[in-house]
Amino acid sequence: MIRQKTRRKPRPGGQGFPVISRLPHPPDGQQGNNLSEVDSIRTGQRRQEKITERRAQMPRIYRATYDKAVSGKSLRAAVNSFCAECCMWQREEVRLCTSLACPLWPYRPYRDRPKRCSKNASEGVSFGAESKNSRKR
Repeated sequence: MIRQKTRRKPRPGGQGFPVISRLPHPPDGQQGNNLSEVDSIRTGQRRQEKITERRAQMPRIYRATYDKAVSGKSLRAAVNSFCAECCMWQREEVRLCTSLACPLWPYRPYRDRPKRCSKNASEGVSFGAESKNSRKR
């Protein structure tokens, strides 16, 4: 069975996008009580309440990192806090995280990092092909 393409009916405003009405701006020189100003104040208050609630539920050792993250001072602290919360505040669970599709997976904290080899790492290392007595000749 071949599926036929169907056309969508265009919404008012054209191009299939909804019409967005804009509020008129107050005249220059006047500071009106914009809806956006009121909303931003309410949003800020709600955000602070949610932060306080979440902070109260987490273990104390993670609170400083969380505070740094929500203040916007550190992206590393944001990743660390997110991963810790996702894994129920268990460092070992963060290290063993199996959520490979998570965009933060490569940046998660407490992971095993590959050991770097120094330039002279091969010196003094025996690979079993030589005996200890073969160097004394």
